[in-house]
Amino acid sequence: MEEISNALVGIDEEYHKKSADLQKEILGIAGTCLLRMCRSCGLMSVASYLPVLEQSHTLLAELDVYLAFAFVAFNAPTPYVKPTVVSSNSGNLV
Repeated sequence: MEEISNALVGIDEEYHKKSADLQKEILGIAGTCLLRMCRSCGLMSVASYLPVLEQSHTLLAELDVYLAFAFVAFNAPTPYVKPTVVSSNSGNLV
């Protein structure tokens, strides 16, 4: 069983590495295409923002998650209420 578990961990790590490599390759191709389009149209000021956008993709993804959560909480059929943290010996567990 341990051998199967180790094999699964190895496969999972390989999958995530290949996925990350693929994402980098896709972003590189998209960036190159955008840069060529901006050069051909004379919009080099737009192309200068590309490195900034590439570096901030994690921040943009996190912001997307927060905005989606806010949308769901705001449009929920019952109002969202912030949980109250109590000590471990009090309160009712449902």
